[in-house]
Amino acid sequence: MKHLVFLFILLWIPTLGKAQYINTYNPYLTAALTAEAIDNKKLDNIRFDPEAIKQNLAAWETYQTYLDQVQKLNKKNKIYTALAYSGLGIMTVSLIPIFMESSYAIGDPRSDTAFAWGIGLLSTGAVVGTIGCIGILVQSDKIRGKKKDFIYYLKTTNNGIGIVTLF
Repeated sequence: MKHLVFLFILLWIPTLGKAQYINTYNPYLTAALTAEAIDNKKLDNIRFDPEAIKQNLAAWETYQTYLDQVQKLNKKNKIYTALAYSGLGIMTVSLIPIFMESSYAIGDPRSDTAFAWGIGLLSTGAVVGTIGCIGILVQSDKIRGKKKDFIYYLKTTNNGIGIVTLF
């Protein structure tokens, strides 16, 4: 248990020390993040009317292509979601050896082994979960990009017919 306390203290001291001296407010970054959040909210509220798009054959074929691409990206997104949850599960399982370590007497070699297994599982779960979360973010960004591209296509070639906004 001593190892866990020391590890926790060693990880938090630099963070707390650095947080005292950094001014993190940046008005330009705040404005950019706010504009991006508004853009994402508007993009999430835009829907397509298939009946209106069916009237133009070229637009309908492009819409079907868009749906196929989004379906493939959603399948990848589900895989990365499962990967992220698996990482979280591994991290949760790593608590078992860490708590077992606290039940052993000081100086018991089993204590070091349990602590090593716990930290190893925790690190593995963190890596797997991080890969899953990064994959989710990338796939979500690709889906948004495909939606933006299709909206741009409808606005330029089909006068925006088929775009339904719900705000």
